[in-house]
Amino acid sequence: MPITFDEALRRRLHDAGVECFLGDGTQYPDETVLEAPCSLKWLQATGFYLRMGAFSYIVGGHACGAEIGRYVSGAAELDIGRQSHPTTWVSTSPAFYLGEPLFSRLGPDFEGAGEYEAYRPHLYGKAESTRFRPTTIGHDVYIGQAARIGAGVTLGTGSIVAAGSVVVRDVPPYAIVGGNPAQVLRMRVPEALVEGLLASAWWRFAPWQLDGLPFHEPERFLDAFARRAEGLQPFQPTVIDFRAWAGA
Repeated sequence: MPITFDEALRRRLHDAGVECFLGDGTQYPDETVLEAPCSLKWLQATGFYLRMGAFSYIVGGHACGAEIGRYVSGAAELDIGRQSHPTTWVSTSPAFYLGEPLFSRLGPDFEGAGEYEAYRPHLYGKAESTRFRPTTIGHDVYIGQAARIGAGVTLGTGSIVAAGSVVVRDVPPYAIVGGNPAQVLRMRVPEALVEGLLASAWWRFAPWQLDGLPFHEPERFLDAFARRAEGLQPFQPTVIDFRAWAGA
């Protein structure tokens, strides 16, 4: 069952460390799991699930079946993981495979209204229209305005997607991509540093645990982080699981 937003839910999320500006009646998958603090802002979510890590936010757009890491920065008008239609059937229309009415909140004053409300495709549950492909966004990813991330794509940790890009294949860690279809433009950091940054997994920690480290100088960061991390316990965020809130 989807979770429906109202003032009470927004307040509950706020108190648990989740920023949200979604309007009353907005629905989210009940398989939504969030690490606090994070921000949904105006992000719409449909489909199977949404998972978002601590210190991440997306200003707005749509996500479907997406797993989002920590420290992710997403702009507005994003389209993440939207699933496809069948391309080998007679028709690509969901009228022939969707298990619910094609359009919602329709009145009775049109031809075929009764049949429309009662209709469910004979093939529903018997034939797979398309195979669900989850979309994965690593840690510390930056996604620019109006980018489209295709279903099944993985954005590697540390990568950047330029505004307006259409990403249809996996993006390597710490690569900057842009265009339609998106291509690697350059690396964010020298290739020699990528392995060390990934191995450090610095996103396990909260910003206050890393305060004062030279984030502006990647070459110096790894040594400084290694010294700081000795004996430092990773941050354990509060986890909000919508399945536990369903019906509460």
